[in-house]
Amino acid sequence: MIDVQCYSQSMKHSMIVAALVALAPLSGCKNLPLGGLGNLADKAPVPDIKVSAVALDAKPSNSMLAAFYCDKAAGGSMFGVGCRVFGNVPSINDLKFTFHVELEAHNPSSIPMPVVSALVAFTAYPQDTGGQNLGSVCVEMCEDPNNCPQSANACDSSDPQIRGTRDFAQAAAGFLVSTALNGGPKTELRMPLVQPGTSLKFAATLSLNIDQMLALIKRVSSDAISQITSGRQPTFVIPWAVEGSVWVRFEGFGRIGAGFPRSEGNWAL
Repeated sequence: MIDVQCYSQSMKHSMIVAALVALAPLSGCKNLPLGGLGNLADKAPVPDIKVSAVALDAKPSNSMLAAFYCDKAAGGSMFGVGCRVFGNVPSINDLKFTFHVELEAHNPSSIPMPVVSALVAFTAYPQDTGGQNLGSVCVEMCEDPNNCPQSANACDSSDPQIRGTRDFAQAAAGFLVSTALNGGPKTELRMPLVQPGTSLKFAATLSLNIDQMLALIKRVSSDAISQITSGRQPTFVIPWAVEGSVWVRFEGFGRIGAGFPRSEGNWAL
């Protein structure tokens, strides 16, 4: 039983509650619950992060890929005449894959929550185990997006439950890049500030290495390649998976990481 005389309305404030708990043995209040009556023990708030969208911004068409692979197979021989059914051979830059990953962060606390960094890992053809199909990128946000140096440990984590850069060390070098760091929109580096009790969406624009992606598509799309060599229009479908972590700051608690659930889908070209 709790002596109600040991409590007042001001106990909602953690400093006063802590003081009352410390004085409890002297005042005769017994069995004060550290977990009850407003959660007397302060706990760090945990943000809720999820993927709200993964959308292609630039992609090659089926015909463009067919013309490219057909031309490569022809190797300059007379067979190349038959490739004209797919149209002109595109340049490498016409075959780029650029997409954005939109994340939604919910702030469960009563204080503002700035988002300071995000680690995004992308896998093309998740069922393929041949390697070179996983890429990861760390994006650090700043108050001034025009002056936003990227630190080496922005996406490191000491919490074994939060995946950091080391957890994706097997990612293929250069397979995934952030276009916001390579001449892309600087506004994407602006630090999102999530107000108390609200949710906010923010996005990172990413690109896949063209050479690695073209080699991957050829290796795992044997049926489509066979259609091309037979002069038929192929259909390319690219399965993908996105996962990772986000780090935020809470005044009084410091930097806190939270993972977001794996999201999967397909891109039909």
